[in-house]
Amino acid sequence: MKAQAQKPRSVGEVRPATDRVLLADVAREAGVAVSTVSRTFAKPGRVNVQTAEHIRQVALKLGYQPRPSSDEPASAAQEGEQQTQAHGRHGMLAFLAQDTADGISSQILKGAQSEALAAGSAVCILETGPNAARSESLLNLLSRRADGIIIASDQLKAESIRRVARRLPTVVLNRPVEGVLSIVPDPTVGLARALLMLKRFHLRSLVYVAGSSGLWANQSRWSCIEKLGLRLGFSVRKIGPMQPSVEGGVQAAAALEGQLPDAIIAYNDQIAAGLVLRLKADGFSIPGDLSIIGFDNTLVAPVVSPAITSIRIPRARIGQAAVDTLLGRPLAPIVSTREAEFKQWLTSQGILGIDRSDHLIPVDTSLIIRRSTGAPSPRT
Repeated sequence: MKAQAQKPRSVGEVRPATDRVLLADVAREAGVAVSTVSRTFAKPGRVNVQTAEHIRQVALKLGYQPRPSSDEPASAAQEGEQQTQAHGRHGMLAFLAQDTADGISSQILKGAQSEALAAGSAVCILETGPNAARSESLLNLLSRRADGIIIASDQLKAESIRRVARRLPTVVLNRPVEGVLSIVPDPTVGLARALLMLKRFHLRSLVYVAGSSGLWANQSRWSCIEKLGLRLGFSVRKIGPMQPSVEGGVQAAAALEGQLPDAIIAYNDQIAAGLVLRLKADGFSIPGDLSIIGFDNTLVAPVVSPAITSIRIPRARIGQAAVDTLLGRPLAPIVSTREAEFKQWLTSQGILGIDRSDHLIPVDTSLIIRRSTGAPSPRT
């Protein structure tokens, strides 16, 4: 018999006595973070009086009680203590990534570690590799051992993440997961600057070389390029998906020969590097014949000749924001005054980025200009 979907409860609805109430349940009903609920019961002096009273009223209506339960590893009081440890000197935060040697996760990890150490906490690093089953197993292990989890892996199912997030503070990076706090890069600002630059060079046709089709990052980049291209008068098309590697870029270059655009934006710097290498070997001048732009601003971008212009994602800042969120600390301003003014101008032009919400924190990208972009060579 098929299980019925659980009906969302309102604040005033009391749960049956047999239905175990967790801190996460109280947080969801009260519209606050799990860490805020934890502090309300463990360290009430650290929570605004009105907020604390609201949380206590919600907890009372839901039937939240710190009593032992045989089917859980700790009592509700112990659960609160464990989650509150993430705010003190003994908090252990877990960082779950597929591979920290990829130049992307390592940047996030660096920011997370520095922020955690400054707060008197520590970050435990676990690499899942490409194995989805191993990823699920490690997530289940961490849900019983860590005080908070940062998930920087695309291998995990959204429902598995939501299940863990009901038990302890959880932040997901680089992809939105409904109902779980997610910090995602917003490509709008970086891509808008890139396309405005290409427009100044009088370039008009643009191709996006896609990466893996199932990735949220790939979908968000293409969606943004398509909308911006239409708004700014470009002819835009997409090829791929291609492997997100140098070899994938080489294959993309072979597929494009005979119908080269004025400019190419690749899913990542590795694909962009493969494009540069193959097109140069075939006698094309970059940027004389076409401009090429990558994504992520990884170490490969400046070492290719010509060095690759790239959309930069502030990975270290994302790691810092993840830790601050888990520790219940206010987020430092992410947008500079100059970028805020540019975003206001984009809004006035009808160009909108990803909306911030209770569960979604977008982080702006920027443009790093190098020699792979420029004005085309005069035609003879």
